[in-house]
Amino acid sequence: SGSSWVRYVEADRAAEIAAKIVHENENVSVGVITFYSQQREAIFSSLENKGICRYGEDGWEYESPFISTRDGEERIRVGSVDAFQGKEFDVVILSMTRSNKLTGTEERQLNRKYGFLRLPNRLNVAFSRAKRRLIVVGDRKMFNSEEANASLPSVYQFAVSLCGDSK
Repeated sequence: SGSSWVRYVEADRAAEIAAKIVHENENVSVGVITFYSQQREAIFSSLENKGICRYGEDGWEYESPFISTRDGEERIRVGSVDAFQGKEFDVVILSMTRSNKLTGTEERQLNRKYGFLRLPNRLNVAFSRAKRRLIVVGDRKMFNSEEANASLPSVYQFAVSLCGDSK
């Protein structure tokens, strides 16, 4: 609905990674960032199935073991890029969400293909919140093409140079 995007398989994968980390490391903070509100809701729903949060009277709430680390830091946060302004987490899982086969090199076509990902300030926040590890979950083919290189050079460089050829 509206302009929000959702990719359930990606939301489940991001939630799976986050759940594994918080279950295995009680003193590690985890942020799960997405660019879209519907994707955020899908990630929360998947985390609810893993016993990490629940939907209450005031919206999504984290279960008590997942509220804070031993050091009192926020243990897990799921939200849009805007919710992470000024925040840092040990591990950040970034859900890119976009997956399509739209083509073209004109600005309008590139905006339809990549959406919010083309906004430098949002990308900066998304890619700079991790203290120790950034895990990006997304459609790799979307970001290692020549279109991506022309439209999102920093994301392209991340996908190709830092992540190598793995699929």
